[in-house]
Amino acid sequence: MVFFLRSLFIQPLLNGYMVYRIWKSRDLGQVWKRALIILYAIETLFFFVAYFAGHRFSIETYAMMQTISGIWVVVQGYLILAILLFDWYYSLAKKFQSRSFFKEKVVRATKLVIFTCFFFVLSFQLCRGYHNFIHPAVKHYTCAFGDRDNDVRARYRLLAATDLHLGYMVNARILEHFVNEINAQQPDIVVICGDLIDYELRPLVAGKMDTILRRIQAPQGKYFIPGNHEYKLDPKLSLQWISERAGMTVLRDSVVLIDSTLYLIGRDDRKLKKKRLSIEELLEKTGPAFPRILFSHQPGDIPDSYRHDIPLTVCGHTHCGQIFPANWLVKWIFPNGYGWKYSGTSASYTTSGLGVTGFPLRIGSRSEMVVFEIVIY
Repeated sequence: MVFFLRSLFIQPLLNGYMVYRIWKSRDLGQVWKRALIILYAIETLFFFVAYFAGHRFSIETYAMMQTISGIWVVVQGYLILAILLFDWYYSLAKKFQSRSFFKEKVVRATKLVIFTCFFFVLSFQLCRGYHNFIHPAVKHYTCAFGDRDNDVRARYRLLAATDLHLGYMVNARILEHFVNEINAQQPDIVVICGDLIDYELRPLVAGKMDTILRRIQAPQGKYFIPGNHEYKLDPKLSLQWISERAGMTVLRDSVVLIDSTLYLIGRDDRKLKKKRLSIEELLEKTGPAFPRILFSHQPGDIPDSYRHDIPLTVCGHTHCGQIFPANWLVKWIFPNGYGWKYSGTSASYTTSGLGVTGFPLRIGSRSEMVVFEIVIY
């Protein structure tokens, strides 16, 4: 519902602004103006049909509608930025018309160059953005726990993936590709840290995605920590599907001890606020003898982890912005928007996640899965 309301606001805003600029343009003839305005009207109608009546169509058709609307929003956003850039240049031209590089012919040539470069770069970034989504990076890090002067007691390959957002854009075919990539890493433990489901179960059930998730091979267990999207639909229904159908152990404010050597702590999502356990209550379920890794979907929990000296906290949620320039903004908004961050003896890693939401693209970011080589002394 939240995404729908945002889209309901963004679509008319962007399209309305572009129609206004088209109507006011002095460079377009009346035929071009009418044609473009009709195009924008058709897209706006297409969007409203998709969101009000999309469920009456087949899953494939509804997925196509969401994909087109998502790409359209991205293109319009960047197009408006290009227009505003030219507006800035044009304001300088009016102020310095006596300068040779601000003559009218030069201004028109500059406009042609700006928009030619814009469409060339945008076309390249749209193709690259899909590639960045569909071909995740695999990050490898080694995390050592205990006194290195002692002998190695245990080793684990722990693979963390977040934000798959399975649904209409991340379909069964893409999930199968991701699962093959996960299995290729030969993990001992797999942890999906929130937002496995995008907005509804219908495409997951129709695509039999539970059977694909069951193919994940992890001899020491497959675990799931709830994210905010699991609470955008019935959480009981979504978590039941994940545990019973997809075969994952849900760590919802709970702890699991691996081979009497490593604690995995799964904290419920921040969306629950005071309804979830505090870190103090979660730590009471563990013992001081073994290292602890905390998984929490949103990086807003990282400061709490630092205060309690938890050695490693793994989060997701941010998508590393997903679409430029949001990848810059997340670094200001969150305690750790992406990557590693340290505080004393504690460390946190926020992953960009595997999937996408809203737009089937990653521009300025890349999907990823993270392999932690855990060494316990």
